[in-house]
Amino acid sequence: MRDIGEENRLVIIENIGEYQAKRPCTVALGRFDGLHLGHRAVIESAKKGAKHVFPLLSKHAFAVFTFSYSPEDFDSFGLAKEIITDSQKAKEIEAMGADVLFLVPFAKFRYMSPEAFVKEVLKDTLHAQYVCCGYDFRFGKDASGTPDDLISLCEKYGMKVKVVPAVCDNGVPISSTRIRWHIERGEMDDASRLLGHRYFIEFPVERGTRRGTLMGTPTINMSFPDNFLLPRKGVYASCVVMGNRRYSSVTNIGIRPTVSNEEKVSAETLIEGFFGDLYGKTVRVELYDYLRSEKKFESIDDLRRQILADAEKASEIIKSHIKDGSLRA
Repeated sequence: MRDIGEENRLVIIENIGEYQAKRPCTVALGRFDGLHLGHRAVIESAKKGAKHVFPLLSKHAFAVFTFSYSPEDFDSFGLAKEIITDSQKAKEIEAMGADVLFLVPFAKFRYMSPEAFVKEVLKDTLHAQYVCCGYDFRFGKDASGTPDDLISLCEKYGMKVKVVPAVCDNGVPISSTRIRWHIERGEMDDASRLLGHRYFIEFPVERGTRRGTLMGTPTINMSFPDNFLLPRKGVYASCVVMGNRRYSSVTNIGIRPTVSNEEKVSAETLIEGFFGDLYGKTVRVELYDYLRSEKKFESIDDLRRQILADAEKASEIIKSHIKDGSLRA
C-alpha cells in the first residue's frame, strides 16, 4: 500500500490481500490502458455515483480497479503495448479525484471465474455497492465475463451496475487500438484528440554520451520501458513540461544512427532556452507535429545544423499551438 500526491493522497493497493474495507464504495472497472476519453467516462461515472450513493462519506467512497502487467503477461497473452505506465496512470487517476486505486497483478486473477471475481473481490473485499464499466468490458478467466454477466452477478450479490456506452469520435468508438494506430504513425494530433489530452512520454532523464553538449546542443535522453508502445521513429516538435513552465523543444525518437551503433530506441530532446541539470529527474515531453524521419548524416556538423533547423521549425509550431489555445498542461 502506498500514497501519492499531496491533496487527494490517493491510496494505491497493489496487494489486495492487505486491504480492509472500512466502508462501502463505488468502483470503476477496466484495463484503462490509455486513459482515453472512453475510459475517463467510466471513471467519471463512478465518481458521480460515489457522490450520489454516499453523499456523506468524504474518503474511500470512490475506487478504481485495474491490473498491472508483467513482461511475462505480455508474452503469454499477446497484450498490446502500453500507452501509459502504471505510475503515470496513478497520477492521472488521482487528478480525477479517486480515493483508492487497486493496481493489482493480473497473474493473481487471470484464472478467477466471473462469479468468483464479483463475490470475492467486489463484494467481500471491496464492499462495492455501485460498479461502473465500459460497454466492451470483459472480466474473469479467458475474458469470458461480459457487461451483461456483470449486471446479473452483481444483482445476485446486492450491487448495482452502470454500463457506460461508447464515447465516439466521428461516429466510431474511441479505443486504445485506434490510439495506438495513430501513435505508431506519428499522428499525434489524432492520438491526442482521442486521449483527451496531449500525448506525452514521461520517464527519468538518463546520462548519455554528452555528444549534444559537445556539439553545443545539449539534450536530455530517456529510455522506453520494454512494454511501452514506441511512437513512429523520427523527429517531432515537442514541449517539455516542468512544473508550471513549458519549453518548446524538438525530440528524436530512434537509434541516433549518426552517433550511435545501438539498436535500442530512445528519446533525445533538445529544450529551447533551458540549461539546467535534469539527470535523474522524471520529465514530461509532449509530442506535437512529426517533422521528418530519422536519418544518418555524413558528419557531426551536418547533424548539428539539422538539429538547429529542426528546433527552429519546432519553435514555430509550438508557438502556433499556443496562439490557437491548444497548448495545455
